[in-house]
Amino acid sequence: MNKQEQQYYDYLLNLGYTPKHFPEKHSFLIPNVYLKVCDFPVSDFIRQQAKEASKKMVIMLLHGNLTFDSYTVFHEGDECAEGFLTKSNSKYSPIYYGEMDVEYFPEEAKCIADVIINGKKLVCPRCKKVNKFIVGKNIHYKATCVCGTWITNISSNKPIKLHFGKYAGREISSMIQKEEVDYLKWALSNMTTLKKNVIDAINSHLGI
Repeated sequence: MNKQEQQYYDYLLNLGYTPKHFPEKHSFLIPNVYLKVCDFPVSDFIRQQAKEASKKMVIMLLHGNLTFDSYTVFHEGDECAEGFLTKSNSKYSPIYYGEMDVEYFPEEAKCIADVIINGKKLVCPRCKKVNKFIVGKNIHYKATCVCGTWITNISSNKPIKLHFGKYAGREISSMIQKEEVDYLKWALSNMTTLKKNVIDAINSHLGI
């Protein structure tokens, strides 16, 4: 299971589901929904496959990294709406059809944030509680302690892109051809101005 799929798997567990994983298809199955992990933007081919498959069951395309975004849902042979996964005990489970609003869905937002921070301890500077926070948003997503104190901003977890060279604009995770991988290795060895998040993303992608 790659990092992207692992994040979705952990998120599904946090929501209270026991997902069945199909590694060769990069997908999961939970009650009443088939979840396909795919690149962003989603290709027309994948959309057409989802449309056909949705004649038998609901399909949700989990495009790109786990974020606070909503995802495309197909049902009865059509693209029906945007939606996001909800807690297994929610009255909306498994899918709420609409945009993710972290204030209206605090439990789901916390489940996403817990995966994104990946075990990091967020300590309240005032009351010293650890990882007892709610997710809010102004310009950025943020973790605010249950006591009301701001702790930190939360990464949107969007895929890191290259902003230089012949592959400028490409998501690092999408660079899988030999010449693309060789370029990433060259950049690590020869470019001294790479930002830490770019270095970390390349290392993770290359399995270093």
